[in-house]
Amino acid sequence: MGFFSWMASDTGQSIRNRFSPDRPTACFLLSPDGNHIREDNYEGYGVFGGLDVFVWWLRTNRPEECVGLADDEVRKIFFTTDFGYDSTDGGRINCEYPIKIATEPLDYDSVEASLPCNHQGFFGEDEAESCWDADFDFED
Repeated sequence: MGFFSWMASDTGQSIRNRFSPDRPTACFLLSPDGNHIREDNYEGYGVFGGLDVFVWWLRTNRPEECVGLADDEVRKIFFTTDFGYDSTDGGRINCEYPIKIATEPLDYDSVEASLPCNHQGFFGEDEAESCWDADFDFED
């Protein structure tokens, strides 16, 4: 499985993972309840400050689907069921609370959803093009 990452809601820059040549900086998973989760060394698998963003998304937007389930079961449901979550659109489709990750602990409603990073938080645009086969298309 590859890395997962997003573009910061406040800057539009990639949330870099710790394996990237460009070291990650602190970021915050914003929450509508104001309890933002800080991550200082993002590993690239969707976990911010110990909280799985995919589990957060499903528990926040579809709590009825998660009753009595452990986080690993919820994560599996997230990846195996179509809930109308559109990963190419930052989770805005059929979703009251999209994923929002920022470089500052901002108010959830003050920024747009974080769009996915086509380079998975690892490569910059120039690096990606020099490291992959020319047939690989990051836009798909």
